[in-house]
Amino acid sequence: MIPAYNHADFLEEALVSVYSSIEVNLEVIVVDDGSTDHTELVVQKFPEVLYLKQKNMGAFAAINNGINKSSYERIAILNDDDLYTPHYLSNVVRIQTFTGADLVATLPKLIGSGKKLDELAFHQRVAQDKLHEFGPHLSLLSINWFISSSGLVFTRNLFDSIGGFQNLDMHHDIDFTLRAAFNPNFQFASNLDGSWHYRCHERNTSSKIKVERFKSEIPLFLQHPVTELSNHGISKSDVFKLLGHGLTDIEKLRILDDYKDLSIR
Repeated sequence: MIPAYNHADFLEEALVSVYSSIEVNLEVIVVDDGSTDHTELVVQKFPEVLYLKQKNMGAFAAINNGINKSSYERIAILNDDDLYTPHYLSNVVRIQTFTGADLVATLPKLIGSGKKLDELAFHQRVAQDKLHEFGPHLSLLSINWFISSSGLVFTRNLFDSIGGFQNLDMHHDIDFTLRAAFNPNFQFASNLDGSWHYRCHERNTSSKIKVERFKSEIPLFLQHPVTELSNHGISKSDVFKLLGHGLTDIEKLRILDDYKDLSIR
């Protein structure tokens, strides 16, 4: 499903990329989150698409709305300015079949231009190091290596069981992924082949989020995995080393307040 908001200039290319997918059956849903551009006219070029329009409530609401209207057991998200390669979905289906994963997250290839591209190129270099050092689960405590909800593929059972996407401006994607990855009832798998494309441009949604709002959401999405690690006897000092996302040491300690097993020196 595709959440859409004022990216009509990119949406047609996104839809073409979905319909270029090989070896998969598709149900394509576009949820227009109150766009004021010509998004609806673009979708009209694809009569097989189920088009839903809602008032502007945010990406999390558009995603939940689209999934609730879908009829397939396997769900894939693509943001309206990003792209799939033709083999992306079939490759992820093979990964899910082989591993039994309820959710697969993929490290993307970057396309586009501008300052955002340079920033994310550095981000990916750091992400690769974190993935190598800590693996796909624990590295998520330090960095969102999959960058975006684009590329996430998961089962409806997972979505229904963990409660869908939460009302977060910037971090609904990693919050959802962490709740899945640190849930003992579900399997999480990583896919590092870069077979979906994250587009960097001046109108990326993330560029519009205020720093204060961005930072205020970090403790919210880290709460669940930190609690799970605590319940499994992982020490406070070890979790402290894992936490990242631009947090200061003092901010990390606030998140770790519930730990009682040892103090940080």
